Amino acid sequence: MIYGIEELEWEEIIGEEKKLEMYGLETPDMKLTFQSEEGEETLILGDQTGDGKRYAKLSDSEQVGTIVEDVLQPYQLQAFELVEKFVKIIAIDVLDQLQISDGDQEIVIKIDHQFDQDGQGSPVFFINDQEVGEDIFRDLYKDIAGLSVHDVVKNATYHTPEATMTYTIFQDDQGDKSEINVELVSYDQDNFAVFLNGKADFLLEKSLFKNMLEKIKQT
Repeated sequence: MIYGIEELEWEEIIGEEKKLEMYGLETPDMKLTFQSEEGEETLILGDQTGDGKRYAKLSDSEQVGTIVEDVLQPYQLQAFELVEKFVKIIAIDVLDQLQISDGDQEIVIKIDHQFDQDGQGSPVFFINDQEVGEDIFRDLYKDIAGLSVHDVVKNATYHTPEATMTYTIFQDDQGDKSEINVELVSYDQDNFAVFLNGKADFLLEKSLFKNMLEKIKQT
């Protein structure tokens, strides 16, 4: 086994090799780093052998071997395939306020968490100071929390955002609050680059955001 993972086993040990370029290990296409409480180990993956295997070595060893390629499939997924594809999911229980601005208008969603010392009570929901029924709000919030990104972006340039979503959330039971600011910066005609903490990793279709705004307005 490699680093205690049953599925990752050496199929064949070739031996210690200095000419890593022969096996595609000098400039590999992929590295897998496994971490545990004991430390970490990096598996370097090289060229295919042509018979369903791939050359590989551990980063701290010169020994080269082969691994059956099929067992690598779960680790070869792109990061986008492994992450939750949502702009930002904030639980209603910790949400105090959400301000949504698209330049032309601003929508303010507030939740008044009316609970006594025994935890009895229920929240009251407001959109632009107008009270909204709980069932209606929870159904609407599914659309807000369900805003889903559809692609990875690596070359987004930050400029003045066309829209923002600012979440004010409770950090603890003492009522301390913090803000999470999502900035939607125009990437092209159809997409926003989603900036969180000054960095954009994903694209959001502008039409999805606009449809969400329309649904809020109709509430």
